[in-house]
Amino acid sequence: MRTDLDQTFDPLDLIEGPDLRAEIERRAATPSPVMAPLSRRRRVTAAVVAVSLFAAVAVFAWAMLSPLGTTPRPSPATRPAHAWQVLSMGWTPLPKVPAPLQGSVRIWAGGALIVWGGNDGDGSGQSALGWRLDAANGPWRPLAPAPLAPRSWAASAWTGSELLIWGGASGADPMSGPLSDGAAYDPANDTWRMLPEAPIGARSPLASVWTGSQWLIWGEGPSRSSGGAMDGAAFQPSTDTWSTIPKAPLRIDDGHAVWTGTEMVVFGGEFLGEFLGGNPAPTAIGGGYDPTTGTWRQLPPTNLNPLGTAWDGSHVIAADNLAKLQSYDPYSNVWTDLPDPPLPRGEGSPSLVVAGGHAIEELNGQTVMLAADGSRWIDIAVRHQGAVGLISAGRFAIGFAASDPRAWAYLPPSSDTPTPEPSGATVAPKGPPLTGTIAFIQGHQGPGPIALLDPASGTSTQLTHRFYNSISLAWSPDRSQIAMSRAISEGTGQIVVVSSATGQILHTLPIAPTLGPQDVSWSPDGHLLAFTDSRARLNVIGVDGSGLRHIDTGRWRTLDIAWAPDGGKIAFTGDQGILGLVDPETGQTDVVVSPSSGRVWYGPAWSPDGRTLAFSMTSGTGSAIFTIGRDGKNLTQLTEPSINATNPAWSPDGNWIAFEAHNSKDLYAVTPDGTDLIRFVHIQGSEYGPAWG
Repeated sequence: MRTDLDQTFDPLDLIEGPDLRAEIERRAATPSPVMAPLSRRRRVTAAVVAVSLFAAVAVFAWAMLSPLGTTPRPSPATRPAHAWQVLSMGWTPLPKVPAPLQGSVRIWAGGALIVWGGNDGDGSGQSALGWRLDAANGPWRPLAPAPLAPRSWAASAWTGSELLIWGGASGADPMSGPLSDGAAYDPANDTWRMLPEAPIGARSPLASVWTGSQWLIWGEGPSRSSGGAMDGAAFQPSTDTWSTIPKAPLRIDDGHAVWTGTEMVVFGGEFLGEFLGGNPAPTAIGGGYDPTTGTWRQLPPTNLNPLGTAWDGSHVIAADNLAKLQSYDPYSNVWTDLPDPPLPRGEGSPSLVVAGGHAIEELNGQTVMLAADGSRWIDIAVRHQGAVGLISAGRFAIGFAASDPRAWAYLPPSSDTPTPEPSGATVAPKGPPLTGTIAFIQGHQGPGPIALLDPASGTSTQLTHRFYNSISLAWSPDRSQIAMSRAISEGTGQIVVVSSATGQILHTLPIAPTLGPQDVSWSPDGHLLAFTDSRARLNVIGVDGSGLRHIDTGRWRTLDIAWAPDGGKIAFTGDQGILGLVDPETGQTDVVVSPSSGRVWYGPAWSPDGRTLAFSMTSGTGSAIFTIGRDGKNLTQLTEPSINATNPAWSPDGNWIAFEAHNSKDLYAVTPDGTDLIRFVHIQGSEYGPAWG
């Protein structure tokens, strides 16, 4: 009797293309165009929690099945915004590929799935071809031919604009025919460029992480000799240069690496003794490399077998083939046991990812998902029948079959994620339409993840993982990214930039965690970020991580900030209860509202035309939203103190001001003249720090 699964996948079996092998050979012979080298200062204690799994290890790959050469390659800029919105909850089959490609590169690259290289699993069919999937329903499209020899097991990273590839092996396994060159692929222009020569020998690197500004590769995969590499290299795309990474104080020849925001943590085992007829290391080992200081440190011991590793936003998560998990806090230097998932034990490597706010783990062909509240594991392996090699695509995961060309996307079910109620209002809105999107911080036992609210419908969706410990949010001028300051521990933190479409972390700014970033604001030209730190100082840094500098505001200590639309001033609130303006170039400071008018607490927020500031200030028994002209005139109260309003955020069209009600922790919006007030019905937990984009 035929199953529903058979009927689901049969239509994909009927997809046929022209002579694929002949077309591949023709394209491989075509020369590739190669380019020349070219605070919110939250008054809450950050809860640092780790229950989820995140990361990526994938072993098997796949090839493309669509008529090559018949469809033009579009740039991501022309991709419909809904290209991946067609996914239903649960597993959705993706277009099949003609043959499994082992050891290929698989990257989620800003809205497209990219696959490159690999082999047929027996050492034959080594490939230097690549494909991209721009929409869930296809088709697969070929990349321009790469200027690299065919290979598998290459190191790779996505920078936000380029796919970087280096090294690998010309044989079926990482130990066969190591290679020492690399290239960068630009999906926007469908072009390749060669990378300069790296200062390390040929290999299939064990570790590969993107820090937000540089690419770190280190070590070497399993070796048949005793000379497995313990050194590495760092590539800086902005200067197109390499530098060396010193040798680590430990040897790991099988494992994985994660970037924590300050360190590359490598975790795995030494199996070299087994290849040489000796004994492998009995348990997993690990080390942390700090690229700022160029130093290594060893991790404390753990009783895990050395296999899968992940990063959940605050902890390193490790899983082994005995279905055991532990979390490692890099700041307290302590391992902690996690609940065991209901997965089979035995040979195999686990895949760990976070998608749609859920931790998902695969081991030996079975897949489970951690419930949003962390209370139970949910079996999700029914439809996909053993998909392995999971990768995260932000709000969904992608899995690949081990021995056939099938692939699926998995969108976590809404039944396990909080469902918002419809919007409501204390006063029926009579003002202009509610447009745009409000990003806000969900609070449970402290600051949590980013969520997005559609103000017109009142519905919200969770954008990032629930344990990001967010403090402040700021939209990029083009609304494609959100900068987020987040707490690591008391007094320490970092700034990360995430995609507003997927929630995926694009990069982490290279600032010392001890600065403790608090409020953050984007410059109107999109090149700089201003932020306050735990010492109430104002700082500016390039979005690319360059040019960190402190702005002297004289005797005023800065708390909350907002960059003016014309770029000429940064508005700030001070711990003395003032509202001021500072010139980011000269440091000249002017007071707009002094404590004599009432103590300013939260804000400020600029109107889109730059003429007016919104902020919250004490008034009577609570705090209310006020507006004032840039020149310090026309002070106007918009809300009653009983609401205890804080954290205003102006809508992009200037017609509304969103704010947080400190008492109820709900979100409201008020018109700039104060005549219309609406309340968005309680969504989940508490809602903090709105940012309107």
